[in-house]
Amino acid sequence: MNAKEQLYHKWVSSNLIHDEKLLNAFMKIKREHFIDAEYLDHCYADKPLPIGMQQTISQPTTVMIMLQLLELNKEDKLLEIGTGSGYNVAIAASIVKKAYSVERITQLVHLSRANLKLATIDNVEVIDSDGKKGYLPASPYSKIIVTAAAEEIPAVLLDQLSANGILVSPVGLPGNCTMVKIYKDCYQQIHKTTHGFFSFVPLR
Repeated sequence: MNAKEQLYHKWVSSNLIHDEKLLNAFMKIKREHFIDAEYLDHCYADKPLPIGMQQTISQPTTVMIMLQLLELNKEDKLLEIGTGSGYNVAIAASIVKKAYSVERITQLVHLSRANLKLATIDNVEVIDSDGKKGYLPASPYSKIIVTAAAEEIPAVLLDQLSANGILVSPVGLPGNCTMVKIYKDCYQQIHKTTHGFFSFVPLR
């Protein structure tokens, strides 16, 4: 059993990850396409890895927990804040209809676009912009994911979330933040739940 299969079986046996669509997407997408060549030997180690520009690709378990909280389906239009190297949105894009991902670091915009092309993912648009503003032209979104720690979720992102939509974001200090899931009901009321503590780079 290789390292990727070991991760899969660990999640399934513990019931930590139980979304079959998501598990299938994990097995389909090669993390090798989204990390620096010098870290290939650690490709499926369950830890974050540097991708340059003082940013990281999150550990696989964290990626899967966040995406599972989103309850992704094939009709979703997803907004991701913080593309990084593109791995997170590549997995999500294997499930959803269309994904938009906003990245503020231009070098990572180019890197993620190249990585997604290598992985033959063609339903993602990577936007070079400030993620704290969301992406108004394609809003509203049924699902929104933020991949960096914010002291509070920007109100503009909640505005761009559709009724019956879900937003997932780490909230708090970068080294010690809480995973927050927000559901906006059909009356535009916000319902919040928390799902453990994590460590992320800050949302800038």
